[in-house]
Amino acid sequence: MASLFVLGVGWNLCYVGGSTLLSDQLTPAERPRTQGANDLLVGLASAASSLGSGVIFASAGYTVMALTGAFFSLVILLLAATRLRQLPNTQVHQPAAS
Repeated sequence: MASLFVLGVGWNLCYVGGSTLLSDQLTPAERPRTQGANDLLVGLASAASSLGSGVIFASAGYTVMALTGAFFSLVILLLAATRLRQLPNTQVHQPAAS
């Protein structure tokens, strides 16, 4: 039960953090429409994932569901790594040695 609580807290922190990052990059005129579209996409993705995991769990079991989740996570991680390699190198501020 504690793990579900921690999962919920982590989800909410990521959601609020992502919404804040999004709104910081928008003009005041763009915020309502873009944040609304973002909320809609997050809700639809959550609903589709919940439905899909239920179907996979009912038809194939927990092992297949876990492997499917691992596969999609790996794809997202690989896409993020590819994107990071495409970004130009930037200087990272290193604190002065004492």
